[in-house]
Amino acid sequence: MKTISEEQLQAFILKAREKKNRSQATDVPDPLSHLVVDDPTSKGSKRKNQEETARISIE
Repeated sequence: MKTISEEQLQAFILKAREKKNRSQATDVPDPLSHLVVDDPTSKGSKRKNQEETARISIE
């Protein structure tokens, strides 16, 4: 395993932070604009009624 000097580590961290800041600056201003909500009613499935989901325990 290779060891690096403190200066090399600091330079690496600085470059990584700059890269992260650049990528965040180019991100979409509103991240919710890309959010896709899966609507079960749009696929033709029906919702279960409360009666259908109720459990009956038999002892």
